[in-house]
Amino acid sequence: MQHMIARGRSLGMIAIIVLLSIQGILGLLFSLPWLADLLDDPEPAVQDAAVRALGRAGGRRVVDALMAHADRLPTYRVAKELAQAASDIDFEALLRDDGNVKTTVTVLMACGLRGDALRTPLLVRMAQDRICDTEIRVAACRALAMIGDPAGADALRLLGSDSDPAVQKAAVRARMRISAAMRKRIR
Repeated sequence: MQHMIARGRSLGMIAIIVLLSIQGILGLLFSLPWLADLLDDPEPAVQDAAVRALGRAGGRRVVDALMAHADRLPTYRVAKELAQAASDIDFEALLRDDGNVKTTVTVLMACGLRGDALRTPLLVRMAQDRICDTEIRVAACRALAMIGDPAGADALRLLGSDSDPAVQKAAVRARMRISAAMRKRIR
């Protein structure tokens, strides 16, 4: 596959993107280091294709590669593929890791996209922790809203009177979103 990609360089960017897509679909993890190197490619289309290919392949090594580049790639793209590629054990480890703020926000976004209700208690603790960075607390509120677990709504009610206005606003919005989802389920 790598020799095909090397030929693709001479064929153009479209060929590289197609080959990366095929590689991700086939789950060819033997070329994971090469795909991870493409995350540093100066061409955004190549980076995007590499992230997608890695997300389709999945696994612990893919999660490590995505997280190693999480601060240099668009948060939404990494979060989407991380939600696909990571296992429950991976999420547990990533949420307990004291990484930088952007990386933690990316992991929280991935939890929300995955709709992982098992993470609700930990997300509630992160949202309520006044020692945490504001961005992390806001991201935890947003993740709770994406998950839509009614247990998160009670905790968010308490955050509606938080001293941090950004957290307060995120908590109120998240609670409204969960409440709307609950009303739709009842109908």
